[in-house]
Amino acid sequence: MAEPSIMSLAADVSALPAGQAPARLAKRAADERPYLIDLAPLLGWHELALGVEHIEAPGLGVGPARTRLGRYLEVRLAGGEVDHPRPHQDHGLSATVRTTRGAVAVAVDVRVHAR
Repeated sequence: MAEPSIMSLAADVSALPAGQAPARLAKRAADERPYLIDLAPLLGWHELALGVEHIEAPGLGVGPARTRLGRYLEVRLAGGEVDHPRPHQDHGLSATVRTTRGAVAVAVDVRVHAR
């Protein structure tokens, strides 16, 4: 099966360059699925994402991660604790993605909602 074209992928969030507040991704605690992060704002002209060197998200279950179409980071996220009676809790996701020109650091805040 062929990879979908870039035009058919809809990212869940776009990563933001260093110095800006991290982008926020919302998920429910019960959800377990792949999330798509658009890396285009971090990549230079004609730079492509090649692979994931490191990824972590303390407090969340992190499954397989890979790059897609040279522009996206796909990561499977599961779970996430929400302290009662709070309606949500924030967790940080950080990754290092290898590119054609070196590597880029990715930081995303993951807001986990109890429901």
